[in-house]
Amino acid sequence: MGITPASVAEHLVAGATKGWVCSSESRIVGFCIGESATGEVLVLAVLPQFEGRGIGKTLLSLAVEWLRSFKPTRIWLGASSDPGTRSHGFYRALGDRVRYLHVKDGPVTKDDPMTAVGTGRMPVAEILAAAPAAEWHVVELDRCATDMLTAVRDSIEWLTARGLATAR
Repeated sequence: MGITPASVAEHLVAGATKGWVCSSESRIVGFCIGESATGEVLVLAVLPQFEGRGIGKTLLSLAVEWLRSFKPTRIWLGASSDPGTRSHGFYRALGDRVRYLHVKDGPVTKDDPMTAVGTGRMPVAEILAAAPAAEWHVVELDRCATDMLTAVRDSIEWLTARGLATAR
């Protein structure tokens, strides 16, 4: 179970996923994989010594173009909000291209449920500031520690009270 070389190969052969690579002197220095069924960019990786050359942007653009052909509800990828991660600056620089931000909060642990936005440990204001051109801030609670609708209401109230969103 999980992601293995065999499962990745199976999905690539079946056409459920598609990948792109960048090579230099017969060595893979970057790759990106998208999944057609979900619209997710599963992975985007570039070796540190090859960063800053446009490889990540090119690979991501190829994946997004392919994913758009399936007309998904959304095209997305998960990324850390930690400024200490190598990818943080890359995604922050793409902020003007982000149309929808899915806003989540909680204890930031794998197995614990989410909470209303503003009551957990995520630096929500900083995350939203990284993409000022986003048209929508979508409250998303996969699993919730409290009543889901109450948490959505509380989230919207928290966001609007701080001028971070407009309720529609």
